[in-house]
Amino acid sequence: MKIFLSILLSFFIYTTNIVAQYCTEDNRFTEKEYFSIAQIDSTFDLTYGSALNWQNSNEDLKLDIYYPSKNQDNLSERPFVLIIHGGAFLIGDKADWRFVCREFAKRGFVVATINYRLGYDDNESNGLKKAIYRAHQDASASIRFIIQNQDLYKIDTSALFIGGGSAGAYTSLNVIYTSQQEWEYTYPDISNLLGDLDNSGNLFNHSYKFKGVFNNWGSTVGAFIEHENMLPMISFHGELDDIVDVDTTLNGVYGSRKIHEVLLENNICSDLTVKTDGGHVIYSDKEGSIFRVGRASCFFKSIFCDNCTDFYSTNYTPANCSETNSLLEQNETKHYSIYPNPFNANLNINNLVGNESIILSNYLGQQLYVGQNISEVNTKELNKGVYFLTISSQNRKETFKLIKE
Repeated sequence: MKIFLSILLSFFIYTTNIVAQYCTEDNRFTEKEYFSIAQIDSTFDLTYGSALNWQNSNEDLKLDIYYPSKNQDNLSERPFVLIIHGGAFLIGDKADWRFVCREFAKRGFVVATINYRLGYDDNESNGLKKAIYRAHQDASASIRFIIQNQDLYKIDTSALFIGGGSAGAYTSLNVIYTSQQEWEYTYPDISNLLGDLDNSGNLFNHSYKFKGVFNNWGSTVGAFIEHENMLPMISFHGELDDIVDVDTTLNGVYGSRKIHEVLLENNICSDLTVKTDGGHVIYSDKEGSIFRVGRASCFFKSIFCDNCTDFYSTNYTPANCSETNSLLEQNETKHYSIYPNPFNANLNINNLVGNESIILSNYLGQQLYVGQNISEVNTKELNKGVYFLTISSQNRKETFKLIKE
């Protein structure tokens, strides 16, 4: 019993320390850069495995990795993001996401982007399915390689994220939701033809579990989304996408909005931005990429800090979690007092004069209430987590950290 309690206590202390180092008051893991580009190191063309391609030739599998310089970063471990490029399983390259990877690294993440086996025989009825399966195998091989080298890159394997664009997002979602058994259902005997998902590419046998998904105009088979595998997801999709439907296709493939709805129905945090005039691939220029990385960084940080909240918008809404984050644990004497805190159904404020403006925001800085009488608002339906109440008058402005229980 003493041994068990000792192990449990050690786990609790470790988990608490990890959360504490990620839930910092600085701008790490927010929409703002924490490191300069000069403080980011990178290694290109690391071989993470090899496997037979569709032409039955052996192909070396390569990845690029980006990370804050170990001489500049005082964290002993950093969260990791795997990025997978798109291109209809025919074209594309890991370099396509180089800018996005560097932006994530400047915010404190270790990030890798991979090449995977591309191509298939157009004359073969199952050619595309085989290409999708090979991409799944290669993504799995790359994450096993990353775990094998976690000490070298100071990676926290309890804080793994995965994502990509189009076919890369599809592959990411397959890694989360499509098991070997489900692949066999889709394509009987595929493991005998191409090998299992988890023993292709290299001999590493590490297990892993992701914390969240960075989905850019992706989709997955709806029937394979099971509650026990659901993860928080941040998504970006065009309403007019005629390649990957934002909703549901006739063959049961769920786009970003449909997956978002399923996650919400199961009380899994989801953040979705739909560009109403957008087609396939949105917010892909420099400004748009920074916007997506900023929102994703804040979303991932909210997962670290157990403050994740749901979000849906058809507007360009940049994240601003650095502003709310800087308010954590302030100890200044407040002119106003908020009660109860933690709160459930209602909030009350003492010492209001009556001309104040009141704003209730979530951890991502999204405004949930703007007005002058917060006590009339039923807050019972809000998700559990951290919120911020800002009270402004002509002469002062005060922000309070609140806990919804």
